[in-house]
Amino acid sequence: MTSISSSLASAHPSDPTSLYLYYDRSGLLLYVGITKRGISRNYEHNQTKDWWPYVVRQEVFHHPTRANAQQMERALIKKHRPPFNKQHNPDHGALSAAYLRYVTATDGPRRNPGEVMRKNAGRLRFDIDSIEGKFMTCNSCAEDLSLAAAVNLEQVPLRFKRNGLAGDVVGWARREFGVEATLKGAWLSRVSEVSAIVIRNKKKAYVIDRFEFVLDGEAVVFGTVERGEA
Repeated sequence: MTSISSSLASAHPSDPTSLYLYYDRSGLLLYVGITKRGISRNYEHNQTKDWWPYVVRQEVFHHPTRANAQQMERALIKKHRPPFNKQHNPDHGALSAAYLRYVTATDGPRRNPGEVMRKNAGRLRFDIDSIEGKFMTCNSCAEDLSLAAAVNLEQVPLRFKRNGLAGDVVGWARREFGVEATLKGAWLSRVSEVSAIVIRNKKKAYVIDRFEFVLDGEAVVFGTVERGEA
């Protein structure tokens, strides 16, 4: 039987090579690799990697040369920052630790977000990362990962308003297993705390119902305008 080390040593840049991608249950890219050993590489990961139990799906792309596969592997890692790739991924330590926290937080509650709702009344808290002019960028708190995972990103409100003050949700995306929000409003520089209240709507989706800000030291609730509303 050919050993792993001798197989790797015999690899040549011109060898036909497969590029493989492993995803978790939510579609998050966990790991990217290349091989010319086909399914035996899956077996090796199964035997040696503690992240293997989180893999539920694999994609394989065949390349005419190892050099070509390596180029694509490097590009995918730099773009998607899979938490368990060490090469070409300087943040892998923090990313893998964050992913394991995410799995711990969402393993049960993600299948039943209502449990999370009961525990914290649907409050999704955010850490403020930056405020530049009218724009605020904030990320969901690590303690609220399970609720962040339940929120439907396709039904995030466009606007929030109260008593002559209004703001816009200009960005909302998954970031390192929570959610990152970019908000716009000239008054946001006066905000010290941000929360979103999550509810379950008539379509049984978990959506943002309203925002709560600490504005000039006072807690203020802002209603939301949903997508499609006038």
